[in-house]
Amino acid sequence: MRTARMLGIATALISVVVVFGLAALGVWLTSDAMVFGVVVLAAGTVASLLVVYFEWRQQLYRRFGDDEVEDGHAA
Repeated sequence: MRTARMLGIATALISVVVVFGLAALGVWLTSDAMVFGVVVLAAGTVASLLVVYFEWRQQLYRRFGDDEVEDGHAA
């Protein structure tokens, strides 16, 4: 459990760094400070949706079990 928590925290921190990096890149390319907020909002939304999707997929995988996934059959 501790390893999973550390992995989750590391993933969150890396996501935040990537979002702010993209925002800084947008400001640098356009020379407009307003772009920072727009890019943070857009990239943050995409990042959070990806986290929700992969969490849902992991729960779905746990629900159906390993043997059904290996056989290639749907529930």
